[in-house]
Amino acid sequence: MVVVLVVVVVLVVVVVLVVVVLVVVVVVLVLVAWLEGMDVDSSPLLQELRIAKKRIWVRNNLFIGII
Repeated sequence: MVVVLVVVVVLVVVVVLVVVVLVVVVVVLVLVAWLEGMDVDSSPLLQELRIAKKRIWVRNNLFIGII
């Protein structure tokens, strides 16, 4: 029982760290794009990051639903 709790806590911490890193990367990319005067919506890299963020969100919610 304790092992399961430790595994769940570790997974939650890893997920939170991944989300924080993604948010920081997106913020930096948006700031750089804004400073360069680029259209943010047309950036393929930002679109890929949005897709990756949605995939992580879905994966997290499916994992929580299983528990």
